[in-house]
Amino acid sequence: MDKALKYHQDALKIDREIGSKEGQAQTLGNIGLIYQTRGDMDNALRYHQDALKIDREIGDKKGEAQDLGNIGLIYQVRGELDKALKHHEDALKIQQEIGNKVGEARQLGNLGIIYQTRGDLDKALKNFEEVLKIDREIGNREDEAQALGNIGIIYQTRGDLDKALRYLEDALKIDREIGYKEGEAQDLNSIGFIFQSKGEKEKALKCYEDALRLFTEIGAQMEIEITKGNIKRLKGE
Repeated sequence: MDKALKYHQDALKIDREIGSKEGQAQTLGNIGLIYQTRGDMDNALRYHQDALKIDREIGDKKGEAQDLGNIGLIYQVRGELDKALKHHEDALKIQQEIGNKVGEARQLGNLGIIYQTRGDLDKALKNFEEVLKIDREIGNREDEAQALGNIGIIYQTRGDLDKALRYLEDALKIDREIGYKEGEAQDLNSIGFIFQSKGEKEKALKCYEDALRLFTEIGAQMEIEITKGNIKRLKGE
């Protein structure tokens, strides 16, 4: 990460020397993403805001939408949901204007997560269904699976376990087809929780154990601990 940061800082210096505004905005955004990954949200926000200022100056709509989305994600992490909502709505509007379907679906999904966090499940469900429709239109299988999973979680929260199970099993099928192990493991954890809620402990345990195996394969440490906790609670340990 330190090497990547140094590389981008050197690139930023060169972009400034040669007067490349487009290069500056892109590099500022990349540095912001590095700080985001590190959990340094203050620095991440500063770099994304600088990138946004330049992209607006040069009229780079796609870059502007990406900056707004990244800033929105930072506010989400901070729990500043009103600010996050505004940035994602602005990003969505631009993505729709320029016809970027992938970006449109991502921003609809981000908005859906905010509505879900706020407990507005009707709005969240509507957004995730729109995401699912777009992802199917453009053939984005990984994001289609994620949308199906999000819809499944909404129905699970509402207590409609059978409908939740159908959506999550559809998500699982896609993640297995495309070989996305992290998504597959997350689906299995969610399905396991539904089986546990229905009192089908053997099925739940099988899902949790399969999820644990996959998380272990990809080295997802936090998810490993969460899944171990699920298994212990199921067994009453």
